[in-house]
Amino acid sequence: MLIKRTKYMKAMMPILISVFIVLVLPPMTQGKEWRGIVPLHSTRENVESLLGPPPPPPNDGTRIYTLSDARSIYFLDEGEVFIAYHRPELLERSECLDSIPIDTILFIQVTFKKKPELSEFQIDDRKFITFDPSKPPNIGFKAYVNDEEGIAICTQDGKVNEITYYIAAKDRRGCSAMQSDPRRFCSIHVDFITPGNR
Repeated sequence: MLIKRTKYMKAMMPILISVFIVLVLPPMTQGKEWRGIVPLHSTRENVESLLGPPPPPPNDGTRIYTLSDARSIYFLDEGEVFIAYHRPELLERSECLDSIPIDTILFIQVTFKKKPELSEFQIDDRKFITFDPSKPPNIGFKAYVNDEEGIAICTQDGKVNEITYYIAAKDRRGCSAMQSDPRRFCSIHVDFITPGNR
C-alpha cells in the first residue's frame, strides 16, 4: 500500500505544481486573461460559473449604480472588478459586431484595494508602451499598455491602481467598431482645489 501511495503522489506532483503556479503567480504572468476569463473569448456564463451572479450595490452608500445587463460589478478581496458585456444595443453601430454573441466579454477592469507594486507583475517592458496618462502631467502617474495582448496597467508612484484586460489587437482586426485608443483606460484628469477656487 505504501508503494502504491508513493507512485500516486509522484503522478500527482506535476498537477499539484501546476495548481500552485496558477494560484500564486500574479495575473500578468498568465497573459491577457483574468482568472481564465478572456475578452471576446469568454462570456457572462463563464463569469457567473466562476463568481456567481453579481451582487447588488452595497447599501452603505459607497456605491450607487443602476442595475444593467451591460456590465457586472464584483467586490472581491483584491478589489473591485468591473466586467463589460456585448449587448444588442451595440449591434446598431456596426455590422461586424453581428458575429459576436450577446454577453461576450468586452473588457475586465480590476481596481485594487491594496495597491501592489508594479514589480510584482514581472512585465516585459519591451512589449509595453509607457506614457504619462494624467492631466496635468508629471504628478506620479504612469501607464503601461500592451495592445497586442490587450492589457493596460495604470500606476501611481510605482503602485498599480488598475489593470484592464481588453480585446487584443489580433482579435479586433477587420472590425473598425472595436478599434479605439487603449490609452483611454488609464486616462486621468486631476483637479487641484485651491482656497478661493470652489
